[in-house]
Order: sequence, then structure tokens, then C-alpha cells
Amino acid sequence: MSNELATISNAPAVITDAELVMHLENLGLLKDLTTGEKNSYLQICKAYNLNPFKREVHVSKYNGQMSIITGYETYIKRAERSGVLDGWEVSTTGTVKDNDLKAVITIWRKDRAKPFTWEVKYSEYVQKTKEGVVNKFWQKAETMTKKVAMAHGFRLCFNDELGGMPYTADEMGDDAPQDVPHTEVVADMPALKAKVVKAEPFNLSPESQAELQGLIKSSTLDTKSADAAATVIAGAKDQGTIDKIKTRLLQVQTPTI
Repeated sequence: MSNELATISNAPAVITDAELVMHLENLGLLKDLTTGEKNSYLQICKAYNLNPFKREVHVSKYNGQMSIITGYETYIKRAERSGVLDGWEVSTTGTVKDNDLKAVITIWRKDRAKPFTWEVKYSEYVQKTKEGVVNKFWQKAETMTKKVAMAHGFRLCFNDELGGMPYTADEMGDDAPQDVPHTEVVADMPALKAKVVKAEPFNLSPESQAELQGLIKSSTLDTKSADAAATVIAGAKDQGTIDKIKTRLLQVQTPTI
């Protein structure tokens, strides 16, 4: 008998995009998607190193529109992996009855002297049915408002690590698709690696800076939130971050008479 010992390689198996799509289809995680949409979903997963088998991200199609959604837990994990997260807390004030419920998140980073603070109003994100009734998820008003604040806060405070990643379902509007059923997988997924492309330096034009500053001044944000928005704008390294801030500022503009 040979004295040689058989060895098993621990190197991750190489798996093609077609095989990944096949596994996702077998688990019912790509329902109603076209071939092009399946490929787009897969490439986004690879670009942001999101594992759909571990429920870090999922895709849904509603009214013909594909939506790629992640969870706030993924944001927290990425922030922890950065090595600079130094703690965070989130709380609520006000009530639904008085229409002043809001959640405030404070995040501390080891590389910054001051904490980052962001607030979200329940009235701006509550999701309702077509009949105008608050849906079953948002009946837990404080919990859901906190989840939106956490998603916003971590994405803005860690914009290098999280900028451009898919939004959470809690942040999306009333037409947001509901979570899709899935089969639990008791197996590791081969690591997904994306080709790294060197980005060109990002410079915000003076016109865009002036526009954003004007939106901050005309918004309903309090001083802390306005300062936080200005800080994120000043440190933005891509257009995607700027677009998200602009969208947020447009949502909180002071009504004109």
C-alpha cells in the first residue's frame, strides 16, 4: 500500500457566471428576470462583493422594474471591517400620533474628531398600501424608522466603503417590492472577485457646489444635519455620492407658498 497521503486543496473553486446564475435560479432567487437583468445583478454583486447566498443582497421585480436591495446589517458589517468604526447608537423621539416621530443615529469613527449625526423623519419614509393604509412592516414605526436612519447614517459616514451600494427596502417608496422567499443554503459560496478599475480623480464643479449649498440652505434640516451633509459633500469621491445627497436634499426642501 502506498504511504502517500491524499490531500484536499483549500483553494476556492473557480465557478463561471453561467454556473452562478444556474444556482441562483435553482433557489428561486432570480424570478421573472430577463437574461440581461440577471447578468446586471450578478455583476453588481461581484463589484460590491455582496453574497446573495448569504442574503447580503437580493433582487426583486415589481411592475416590470428590477430592484436590487441589501440590508442595513451589511452596511454595519462593512463599517466594522474598515477598522475605523468606534461605536454607534440610534434612538427615536416623538410619536406617530403627533407626526413628529424621527430617528437619530450617531456614529463615531476613530479617524475623526467629531461624531457623525443623521436624522430621519418617519413621515418621509413610511410605506403605505394603495388604499393609504400603513403596511404591516411600518406598523412597527420606531423600529422601521431606526432601520432607515441606520442605513442612511452608515452609507454617508462610510461613503468610501458603502458609496454606490444598493439601498435597503426600508428606504424605498411605497412601490418597493417585498422581500422574496428563499431556500437556506448550508454551504459556502465561492468567493466573488471583481476586476479593480483605477478611478479617475473626482472634482466637483463650482456650479454643482453652489447648487448643493443652496439646497442645504433652503432645506428643513437642522444645523447638525446640514453640517453633516456639507461634510459628506466636501469629502465625496464620486458622482454617485453627490447624486444621493442631492436626492435627499430635494426631499427635505422648505415648502414654497
